Amino acid sequence: MTGVTKAIRRALDVVSGHPLVREIRTLDEHGSKVAVDFVVPMPSRWIGAGQSPAGVRPVETVTFTFDDFFPLAVPLIELRQDFNRSHPHVQPSRTEDPPRPCYFEGDPQDLLRYRGMEGIMVQVADWLEKAAAAALMDFSQGWEPIRRDSINDWVEVDPNFVRGFVNRDGGSAFAVSQHLGLELRSGGHAYAISVEAQRQSLGPDFFRKVIENAAGVGLSVIVWGGKTPSGDPVVSDRYLPETVRTMAELTDRAAHYGLQAQLRAAFGLLQTRFGKSAYNLPLILTLLLVVRRPADVIGQGSPLEIVPYVMEVRSASDLSGSSEVPVRPAAVRDAISRKLLASVSGSRPLEEAQWTLIGCGSVGAKLAIHLAREGRAPTTLVDRSLMAPHNYARHGLVPIPQFPVPDWKADAVARAIQGLGQSATPLHEDLAVALASSPPAKQIWPKATQLLVDATGSPTVTDALCLPQVEAKRPRVVETSLLGRGSVSYMAIEGPKANPSVQDLQAESYRVMADDDTLRELALASASDVVVVGQGCSTRTAQMTDARLSTFVPGMARYLSAALERGLPVQEGELAIGRVDDDLMNQSWQRFTVPAFRRLRSSTGRRASISHSVVELIDSAIADRPHVETGGILIGRFNEATDSFHMVDIVEPPPDSRFSAAEFTLGVEGIRDRLKGYNDRTRGTLYPVGTWHNHLANTPASLTDLATAAALALGQRFPVVLMIRTPGSIRGVIADSDRSGATPAVTIESLEETLP
Repeated sequence: MTGVTKAIRRALDVVSGHPLVREIRTLDEHGSKVAVDFVVPMPSRWIGAGQSPAGVRPVETVTFTFDDFFPLAVPLIELRQDFNRSHPHVQPSRTEDPPRPCYFEGDPQDLLRYRGMEGIMVQVADWLEKAAAAALMDFSQGWEPIRRDSINDWVEVDPNFVRGFVNRDGGSAFAVSQHLGLELRSGGHAYAISVEAQRQSLGPDFFRKVIENAAGVGLSVIVWGGKTPSGDPVVSDRYLPETVRTMAELTDRAAHYGLQAQLRAAFGLLQTRFGKSAYNLPLILTLLLVVRRPADVIGQGSPLEIVPYVMEVRSASDLSGSSEVPVRPAAVRDAISRKLLASVSGSRPLEEAQWTLIGCGSVGAKLAIHLAREGRAPTTLVDRSLMAPHNYARHGLVPIPQFPVPDWKADAVARAIQGLGQSATPLHEDLAVALASSPPAKQIWPKATQLLVDATGSPTVTDALCLPQVEAKRPRVVETSLLGRGSVSYMAIEGPKANPSVQDLQAESYRVMADDDTLRELALASASDVVVVGQGCSTRTAQMTDARLSTFVPGMARYLSAALERGLPVQEGELAIGRVDDDLMNQSWQRFTVPAFRRLRSSTGRRASISHSVVELIDSAIADRPHVETGGILIGRFNEATDSFHMVDIVEPPPDSRFSAAEFTLGVEGIRDRLKGYNDRTRGTLYPVGTWHNHLANTPASLTDLATAAALALGQRFPVVLMIRTPGSIRGVIADSDRSGATPAVTIESLEETLP
């Protein structure tokens, strides 16, 4: 220490000015180490006794030591040497060193940054007052685990694996560990250790293999207690801070925990395996003492606390009671698991979450990783493609130099999910072909699958998912894609029983986007930037930065996460459309509830879907002309793959249309321009698919209706639907022309409404 700096002098002024500080005394020649006498609030009877029942005195002397790095480093704060160490929130230390309070739940350096020396003084004074009242541990919250904040060695372990050994008989078990040695700036070294979640039998051959690979492989010993003579589990209900540094202290601590016999038995087996051999390269031995507490350990959901230590063992004598090999307390870290990731994410663990991701490209892979980091990874992955070099410009994964050979996208994402403590089954299916031929339902959506997420952006996949034989059996689908070179995001969420389906929602989205000037220009424009990534027409891809593509994915992932936890909408479907400015600094989403469509079907299975808004428009038009027939033009899409109509809008009848109680006749005045204008506005995504009119009674299509349908079918290249609204239902016909023969022919099929 070179002397008291201005920062230290100001800090000491704050210390001396605290209302509970009685006196401050300098303990070194520089004035950077001071003794601070704190007045500890407590009842008068404790003051008269000279201390509280917990051993805290009315005036406690606390030592503050500042170094040259202050205020970038917090002062060292120590209690008197004989302070009662059996309090929670005491930092680990040697018994010959003064105890140190753990006065702040987070990093004290952050406290110093945000609240200055005043914040530290408040926390220390509060710690002393709670210690006096033995209130540092709140049993309503659980048992406070032993503080191990300042320990350099740490052990990563699956707590469920360790706790799974505990039984009424007590015992020990062995597992392999891997370690990395770390040089410390302060001198010496530390270990980062990972314990494999698999029990091993400590036979001679296995032990020899571990010793041969001791540079990076070690052993872990798991020790747990049994029962008392009365038959109750052994419970350790006295809090002790971490002070173990020697074998003798470890043995005493194991006895305190009720684990001494089990620890000796485990060490005895290890000594047998060492025999008379001594090794230059030590075996890194991790001890995991499983201690039963009187309450659940805070944050663990179990009364079993895992207390770890690390030893460097070269021979059997290093495990004897008189061994002088240092015993190193270690911090414990939960291994990557679904539960850990959910906890860190602030999410509820969902062990039962099952969903299938279709498409492991840029958007799909990012969705998978986002959800996997939350403990909600997809359980099935479907993608027929290999990773190509250009994919890494935007993909959620990065290349692995050790494996330069192209890999299946589904396999690569599955490995990433496995690295996050979860599992997913990869499938290399051409989904459209597979579903169209023989739906492999058991593989693509196993039993209990909650939803299918289509991230391919492929209309072919959309159509395959909506094939009648597929749609009736599969779970609900959520589609995700980006439009307009990443300026617009699209999510379509099916309703129950695929009503509305993703095909219905696709048509509805075109109507929504066409009605919005900005969305229309961004999402429905035909121009796009592409870049050549190889040779030939099939080697082109959209030009877009990873940052732009990644902008919308978190929102999509959050929606899917909520859907897995709370379910999808129970009565309707939904559209979610997002947009972002070119600088990516301003993002907004719109959500549209889409009620179930009215469904019509022919005897041969041909289908027509009519949106709720179209039915409302039709009923409103009928109400405006209550005693005559009226009608108009149906706008939507016809899908050749599924042989289905999807109607989402209407065009009002021209002014020369005729309305009467017996018949409605659609006029022609200005209709061509109106339809061309509609087509231009929707960029050709929506177009006329037929006509509608009403009957004043519940009657089927008349001969005039059939003749009209036939005439319309002969006038276009795809089928036409003629819909009839009656007072009690919706019905209609589909007319389809056949020009393969010498004389064109028309086939007409009746449409009847089906139950929802």
